[in-house]
Amino acid sequence: TRPRIANPILSRYRAPQTRTMSADNVYMAKLAEQAERYEEMVEYMKAVATAATDDLSLEERNLLSVAYKNVVGARRASLRIIGSIEAKEIQKEGESGEKATLIKGYKAKVEEELNTICADILALLKEKLIKDSLSAEPKVFYQKMSADYYRYLAEFSSGDAKGSHADFKGDKYKFHGTTETASGEERIQRMIMEGGPVETAFTVYSDFEDY
Repeated sequence: TRPRIANPILSRYRAPQTRTMSADNVYMAKLAEQAERYEEMVEYMKAVATAATDDLSLEERNLLSVAYKNVVGARRASLRIIGSIEAKEIQKEGESGEKATLIKGYKAKVEEELNTICADILALLKEKLIKDSLSAEPKVFYQKMSADYYRYLAEFSSGDAKGSHADFKGDKYKFHGTTETASGEERIQRMIMEGGPVETAFTVYSDFEDY
């Protein structure tokens, strides 16, 4: 059998097609953002991230972040409103009241939507975007995104589920991981401006002074 020889014309044709599809998805994501259709923006940027063979550009990272933040933000806002109404109804007729029961079912539906979205972006970050080869800036960007979505999962969880979303390994005194940040004041300021303010929280245990 004769060896197959790659067709140079076909190869030249296929490569631009992939780049065009990615560029088209980025353009459509921007259009969806302007139209405030964030669910569709998520789908376009997820396609970009999934198909990417190189690291995402700064613009692509920001579009991905904006897309997921808005679809999650809508559910978080809904859950706060639902939780407020639920508390009022429980105060009036107790937890087993008719309206409180209806609200609880609706709240569970929205919580499930939020959990699905968070799990989706966390899987994308873990399996596709966070790599050892990344430079400091995208690494910090993605690690912050990951921490944010674990926080969103924990925000409306309760009991054992709330603790599991922290995703820390080892004992309670150790961080899950460490990341080297960019050096230089201007670069750090730019990273914070591009990625949004950094939020953090910690718990002080009774034996803190012994460490």
